[in-house]
Amino acid sequence: MERGSTRRSSGFTVQGMLTKGYVALFAQPLNRPAILGCVDLWLENFERVEQLMPGPSGAATLAITAGGDIMWAEHMEFRILHGDDFTWVYVSENAFVMETSGDPHEDNILPLGAVVELPGVIEVIHQNDDRRLDELEAKGLI
Repeated sequence: MERGSTRRSSGFTVQGMLTKGYVALFAQPLNRPAILGCVDLWLENFERVEQLMPGPSGAATLAITAGGDIMWAEHMEFRILHGDDFTWVYVSENAFVMETSGDPHEDNILPLGAVVELPGVIEVIHQNDDRRLDELEAKGLI
């Protein structure tokens, strides 16, 4: 994957605000069954899961209530909501990483909570750890 298109959370702002985010590194590339497993865990653990509709739809989201609701595309964005907090999750098929970004306030644990216990995660890296992210990029994992 190319840096910049996939490292959305690192050094970027969302709608003019700073974000808090993480990059989750997986042992294997994310295929459809692996992504489906992640979505199933989100549905079990969080109040609401939405998917940004792929294509030129703008900012429209679709509520995901079961794995069959996923609109499969090479690059997908999900929004996980729990209470007043949310995080965006960026995932691409066949990628080794999944990224999150959310409101940077101290109490918002969703950017980390959305990925830390997913099956196959071998490391979670803070978006500001440029040294480690550069290492992963040099290995072709980002």
